[in-house]
Amino acid sequence: MNSRERTIAAIRLQKPDRVPLDGSFRGDVWSGLEQYFDTTDAEVIRQRLGLDLRHCIVGPSAEFADKATPSPWQIPDIGVGPSNLVHTRDNGWLEDEYGICRVPNSTGLYWHYSFHPLAEGSLQEVRGYTFPDARAAERYEQVSAGVARWKSEFICIADQSNIFKTCCEALIAI
Repeated sequence: MNSRERTIAAIRLQKPDRVPLDGSFRGDVWSGLEQYFDTTDAEVIRQRLGLDLRHCIVGPSAEFADKATPSPWQIPDIGVGPSNLVHTRDNGWLEDEYGICRVPNSTGLYWHYSFHPLAEGSLQEVRGYTFPDARAAERYEQVSAGVARWKSEFICIADQSNIFKTCCEALIAI
């Protein structure tokens, strides 16, 4: 079985040749994998690890990307899209496209929420919140390229940050 067949079999509750594998790694762990496998080619590392899924990251809108910069911290999900784009506020908070702010912890390996625009919002404020345009075509360029590249051998997952997930996380954290 190839990775796609294996994953589909597991989804259909059939018996694959082995359990499908997936993985997500912080930057420091990924650097260790690059050293261990003696390559910076991400696809080679995924193949050697036997990962069966491919992640295609949904990007930010062009409007946000034009004003944002890559996060100075290579912590997953601190920013938006494959370049981890953020607006850096004067107080050092890193703001994403939804207006959610995070700050790295003392080690720089993890982050925590420092502000969420709806954390204490009234019903009127929640109803009036303007969401980023989910239909902006530029968001899906990398997804389309990834699907075209991997669709015959892998299941592709479109990874996107979303305010609903971060609302729950932020309400717990704040």
